[in-house]
Amino acid sequence: MQRLNKMFDGDWLLTVAAYNSGEGRVMKAVKANRSRGKPTDFWSLSLPHETKSTSRKCWH
Repeated sequence: MQRLNKMFDGDWLLTVAAYNSGEGRVMKAVKANRSRGKPTDFWSLSLPHETKSTSRKCWH
């Protein structure tokens, strides 16, 4: 988890999402948003529903 957290610049939501769905999937979503000039935060990424749901539960 520490490695993933460093990879995502300390963003724990992205870290948990990467742990859940794979770092490649999250990195791909970040790169896609970046190339379109869109925000790259967790809430703005196109990720599977299960990943978003699981990641949100970690903070409640």
